[in-house]
Amino acid sequence: MKICPSCNKPYDGHPAISRKDDRTRICPDCGLREALEAYANVFKVVYTENTFDVENAKIGDLVTQGVVENFMNCMPPASMRYDCAQLGEPYSHERDPETKKYRATFLTFKCVGNKTWEYCGHCFRGENKERRS
Repeated sequence: MKICPSCNKPYDGHPAISRKDDRTRICPDCGLREALEAYANVFKVVYTENTFDVENAKIGDLVTQGVVENFMNCMPPASMRYDCAQLGEPYSHERDPETKKYRATFLTFKCVGNKTWEYCGHCFRGENKERRS
């Protein structure tokens, strides 16, 4: 019995290889989910360094890895994981509904496939959920 690093559930049998980094072994269910997400993304526009405009970006927009690298090279990132890449300078401060305190938000992307990233908006450090009100 193995534990899937994506969903943290046990599974038997042959693992799938994650499309996010092309090497992590995940359970077949997560492998299928990633494949279906990748298939759905085939029909979306993928913005490049020349076409992505953060001022007009919508949550869910897809960008190339070059767009993310350009943002991450501006200054040290606040977070740099395959599921959460965040520009180092805070965008704003929003009230955290759990702690009732204000926290910094950061321009955020998450990897959704081989060298393709999704714009997540302005999220708290280490998260990829939009927090801008």
